[in-house]
Amino acid sequence: MKLEVSPHDSERFGIKVGRCENFHLDDWPAILSSCKREEFRLLVLRVSTDELDTLQTILQAGGVFCETMVRYRRNLSKSEPLDWKEGYFLREACPDDLDALAAVSRQAFHDYQSHYQADEKLKAFSSSDIYCSWLSNMLIENSGKRRIVVVEKESELMGFGVSEINAANEGIGLLRGVLPSAQSLGMGISIVRDSINWSKEMKAKRYVCSCQITNKITQLQLSKLGMKYHDSFYTIHYWA
Repeated sequence: MKLEVSPHDSERFGIKVGRCENFHLDDWPAILSSCKREEFRLLVLRVSTDELDTLQTILQAGGVFCETMVRYRRNLSKSEPLDWKEGYFLREACPDDLDALAAVSRQAFHDYQSHYQADEKLKAFSSSDIYCSWLSNMLIENSGKRRIVVVEKESELMGFGVSEINAANEGIGLLRGVLPSAQSLGMGISIVRDSINWSKEMKAKRYVCSCQITNKITQLQLSKLGMKYHDSFYTIHYWA
């Protein structure tokens, strides 16, 4: 079990928020102890869908079930880079893009029902505000292990994507968004293609991307790019 402070969530909600990405039932006593010792107010727990007993234990203790996510994976060591040729321009983001990125992310995530919106205590915080703030922070604090790209058509910024190399040497598609008016233009799948190519250039051994189980369009796109279903997990909020 690895329980970490979530700086962005803590700042956004004004309370100490922790995250545990691979939570098991045996971790429950240690989690409760950490909550008290480190004064966490909210924990965001990720639980494998194979562990129904873990889910039920947390819910019985007052946890809030928020969403089910599916994770797709592609082995990069055996795959060639994917080329893409579309009628728009993709480039790395720069600090000058901050305002335009904020505008696009607000539209892209308008009414998006994330795990935050599934929690009644957080409904006052819109998804567009949360993800806009997160994206802005990532652009300002960007590092060599992260890639942020924007997509333009006729000099108008219409989409973005964020990728990262994690500690397990995996390329991760962290976040992406496209203007509602441009969602039929194939920009989303091109952003994922770029993310896969970059991950391979960074010598990642595989590429991983997650989405909500109800997002059938994204799952179809990932399958077209040679990605296969790997696993699934629940997101649960626990208020201490």
